[in-house]
Amino acid sequence: MPGRHNFSDEILGGRYHLDRRIGYGAMASIYAATDQTTKGCVAVKVLHPEHDTSADSVRRFTQEGQLAAQIRHPNLVPAYDFGWVGGRHYLVMELVEGERLPAMMMNNPLPWEQTIRFVLDLLAALAALHARGVAHRDISPYNCLIEPTDNGPRARLFDLGNARVIEETNLVLTQPDASEEIIVYGTSRYIAPERLRGGVGDFRADVFSVGALWYTMLTGKTLPDPLEGDPSAPLGTVPLPPRLLAVLRGALDGRDRRHHSAASMAEAIKVAMRAKPRKNHRAWLLAPAVGLLAVLVALTVHAWPRHREEAPTRIAVGVSASAVPTPSLPARTILAASPPAVLAPDEPPTVTPPAIDEPTTPIADAPPELNPPDPRPPFNLRAALVKCKAHPAARLKIEYVPGKAIKINGARSVGDVGRCVETVFNRHPPQGAVKLTA
Repeated sequence: MPGRHNFSDEILGGRYHLDRRIGYGAMASIYAATDQTTKGCVAVKVLHPEHDTSADSVRRFTQEGQLAAQIRHPNLVPAYDFGWVGGRHYLVMELVEGERLPAMMMNNPLPWEQTIRFVLDLLAALAALHARGVAHRDISPYNCLIEPTDNGPRARLFDLGNARVIEETNLVLTQPDASEEIIVYGTSRYIAPERLRGGVGDFRADVFSVGALWYTMLTGKTLPDPLEGDPSAPLGTVPLPPRLLAVLRGALDGRDRRHHSAASMAEAIKVAMRAKPRKNHRAWLLAPAVGLLAVLVALTVHAWPRHREEAPTRIAVGVSASAVPTPSLPARTILAASPPAVLAPDEPPTVTPPAIDEPTTPIADAPPELNPPDPRPPFNLRAALVKCKAHPAARLKIEYVPGKAIKINGARSVGDVGRCVETVFNRHPPQGAVKLTA
């Protein structure tokens, strides 16, 4: 049993005194420790002895330390040292003064406004991993620490033991055996459906896990088994504004319609938070017509004679035909454009069309154009890039500089969406640098 391994009060390598155990799992235990050299407080993760003989477990433990040391971000927990001494594989990390998300929630939902901050923190940490070609593959409440800060609580992601490099990277790592790919690493109910069916655990699988974790924060529950139904089916009762609910749906949607990366989902949340609710524009649209009608009524009442014996005052509303010379228009057009004058009740209306000189020389057919217009519409770069989006709620902030790598939402282009964007620019390269949002 993992719980029986408790090395509290031991000193590793004559340097790290294990003060007390603060957590344990199937692979390792974590201790609050004191660095005897610096006298600083650190966290030390110690691999359980039964895994010392598993080459793959040792490689994964080693890779976790290498990833946590080489990829630094405020929402990740960094590693300072790792090694093997005295029969113990250990990893030294920052000691975060906080608690895991389940302990904070106590199976109760969080206010949706608070969940936004936590989700954006986790997406920022994931974006840092994705930018280096690394998928986390084990996002769950148990790997999310809530740290109190002067600016409010902050979420931090840790435990890179199941992470995997899935794209080319400049990281220096000890890779686990590829033969172990048949094992699905992660936490139940937070694993993307395609992984449970034998698919790859990549950036979009991480996005699904964030969506499942967000659902847990909002409801205090876990999603139903994704293999038994649509994971987005229970979203009808989630307490989120419609625009944010669309973003959550985009995380739990089918793989082809899901946000393609953590940066894309984070941008969609920020856009949804900035958007204001739509107002009813019907009154605004009717206001000019109502105002014009009021003016016409007022003029008509003012022009109507108070006594039948008084001579009526004629008021012409609009522009007269004589004020604007239009010799090329037919008479019927001018009559339709000029409203009749206001007449006295007993005076019969008379309409005298203005004289128009009829053309005496027929107009010759126009000669054919030497360069007929191209029937194809001009290329629209933004419209082409919109087709690359994996989900309608996604937002792509694209930066293109000739000769440099394309950036999407502040990170290098990755995955299917990244390849789609690169294809568009390769086929229709702009003359200079371009920044746009699709």
